[in-house]
Amino acid sequence: MAENKPIGRRAQSSVEFALIISFMFIVLTIFFSAASERLSEIQAQNDKILLEDFGSYLKNEIQLGAVAVNGYERQFEVPEKLAGREYIIKINPYSGTDINHSEVVLKYVNHSVIYEYTIPVSINVTGQINQKESPIVNISKKNSIVFINS
Repeated sequence: MAENKPIGRRAQSSVEFALIISFMFIVLTIFFSAASERLSEIQAQNDKILLEDFGSYLKNEIQLGAVAVNGYERQFEVPEKLAGREYIIKINPYSGTDINHSEVVLKYVNHSVIYEYTIPVSINVTGQINQKESPIVNISKKNSIVFINS
């Protein structure tokens, strides 16, 4: 014959079970939120590194044009997006009596992480790059000025 447990003991077991399940649910929620936050940090760091690597590539292309003789011309390709993220390339020339340099600024557009990477260039660079219109960029040097156009 089966033993019948008192009703109070069954109720206590049910409450204990519900408390254990609730506690485990809270622990799992905290674990998954921490893991999600860490993954977001890693993705942001990877996006930053990707932008810096691409910036180094652009800097090398510009420095190649800077050390070349007048009349230098070359074409190279830039990606429309970096790892699926839109970005812009802006060239800021600065010239004056004692200043003759430029900055190339790379920046993500409509991205959750706001990050801008600035590349100082020790020569006067003018032009613009619009990788959405054309991925082919022309770089040339005339009169000791580097011209960049896409």
